[in-house]
Amino acid sequence: MTVTRFTTTKSLTVLQGPGAMAQTRAELEERGVRRAFILTGDSIATRSPLLRDLAAGLGPLHVGENSAIAAHTPMPALITAVNAARDAGADAIIGLGGGSVIDAAKIAAACLAFGIDTMEALRQKIVTQTRDPIPGLPVVAMIPTTASAAEFTTGAGVF
Repeated sequence: MTVTRFTTTKSLTVLQGPGAMAQTRAELEERGVRRAFILTGDSIATRSPLLRDLAAGLGPLHVGENSAIAAHTPMPALITAVNAARDAGADAIIGLGGGSVIDAAKIAAACLAFGIDTMEALRQKIVTQTRDPIPGLPVVAMIPTTASAAEFTTGAGVF
């Protein structure tokens, strides 16, 4: 089993290959994470062992998950997930799934950093947001299950 690790920027480290997901806990601990919250969709949660395996591999870092993220990242589901992550005291968001879930993870982390807890507050932030760094941004870990490449972009979409 060969896991390839490379760092492309200060904030982006990529692990790939068989066994890479099993190293998620160590990667998060290296970044000081103590409470990780997983976002995923229904198909990953109900039709594969991935969510169960990831949660088990995280051990005590795993503080919860939300599996209601659907195609195109619907805002109501996203805000529900953000509030659940906040209630769990998450200091990291893990996106496990395709492009919509990966986008949801990026947006959820920003919502936590900005204290956003309603759709109206998110809409307002979208209208006024600059491309400046976000202070207090939680760690975002992305485990893609598709070839969307959302994990390599800083932007994200929500509707």
